[in-house]
Amino acid sequence: MILTKHRVLMKNYIRIFIIFLALFITNFSLAQDIAENSNSTTNDTTFLSPPTALDAPSDTTLAKNRFEELFGFAERIIDLISYKNGRFELSVFPTAGYNKREGLALGIMPMVRITPKKGGSPTTFMPSLAASFKGMLQAEIDAEIFLGKRQEITTKCGYIYLPDEYYRPGDGVKLANYDYKRWLLRSDYMLDVFRGWQIGLNVDFQWHKFDNIRPADEWDDIDAFNLELSEMRYSSGWTNGIGIIVGFDSRDFPDSPRNGWMIKTKATFFSKAIGSEQEFGLYSFDARRYCAVSEQSVFAAQFYVASATGHAAFHRMPSYGGSHFGRAIGHNLHFIDNNAYLLQCEYRTHLLWRLGGVAWVGTGATGSQLDARMLENSVAMTGVGLRFNVFKEGGAKIRCDFGIATNGEKALCISMRDAF
Repeated sequence: MILTKHRVLMKNYIRIFIIFLALFITNFSLAQDIAENSNSTTNDTTFLSPPTALDAPSDTTLAKNRFEELFGFAERIIDLISYKNGRFELSVFPTAGYNKREGLALGIMPMVRITPKKGGSPTTFMPSLAASFKGMLQAEIDAEIFLGKRQEITTKCGYIYLPDEYYRPGDGVKLANYDYKRWLLRSDYMLDVFRGWQIGLNVDFQWHKFDNIRPADEWDDIDAFNLELSEMRYSSGWTNGIGIIVGFDSRDFPDSPRNGWMIKTKATFFSKAIGSEQEFGLYSFDARRYCAVSEQSVFAAQFYVASATGHAAFHRMPSYGGSHFGRAIGHNLHFIDNNAYLLQCEYRTHLLWRLGGVAWVGTGATGSQLDARMLENSVAMTGVGLRFNVFKEGGAKIRCDFGIATNGEKALCISMRDAF
């Protein structure tokens, strides 16, 4: 029944893409006809004075004119799917995403941007609906809300169904395939108390269910297999946490920084008193530095370390991988343990029009103890990517990254916002 619904959804999304493509082709043909008529008119009125060699445009000028025409046409297409009224701006995009865990996904994403009256960072809302060829179905709302210059709220809520894979904590060995369901509500509130120094609260409520669990390989001893999956079964149900945040933020533009620091120290406590079915703690330190190299380029670096205390649910254990923390590792729960770290650096530059490019390197590891022995398990990663600014003023981005890792893994991911 679920797969049938997914097939129907996929057919609907494919129809949306075909309609969008037909609209694109129609407008492109129209633009060509206008250009040809314009050239014909120009030739008819100037045939008595044929251009000399000095009058002929250079190849560079012709190429530049072609790009300007192409980008102008693209802007007209974006205008067809956008609406702007004063401080309010709305764009609706068909989307495509890919990662190892979810597969190729198609969907639709309205993006809302509200510019503040008296300066400061704009508020953005990104609701989305997507389905993948692996059977994933996802509905989410991602919001970044700025209340003046001193208060910020980041929120993510949604539902996902996904045929998934379970990897053993510690060594990352694949043990099982299963059907995964999750409800999520996660929100951070930050208040600037003095010159960039911040305090805040975070709420993290999630519900998880694992169905149709089956071995990834043949097991002669079913009891041994069930013992291996005891950690997985322990992690089902509600994991609810509330915590505190202390940080520092001196970024010039929080939604698209060019200079400054962003530091967050977070402690989240999961307790049965607030409905969690497991009790444990999560602690993280996240430091980011941004330096403008030139008018068009930025160097960014991130150091992230996380630890868990108590008996943490496997899907809440510190990890590296996925579309943000180590983009060369396709599955964000492939490498999990009680501790994890990630160091990554990225060079960002504007290419042309709304397009930007990045090149990045990084390293990450997990371990049962937070000590120097974790470095022995480190995996180095590198990759390149493209960025598309949804709005002319910058901020919200669609990004595509390809990365490779020293453990032989490689990954392509398409997602929203910068990785960090």
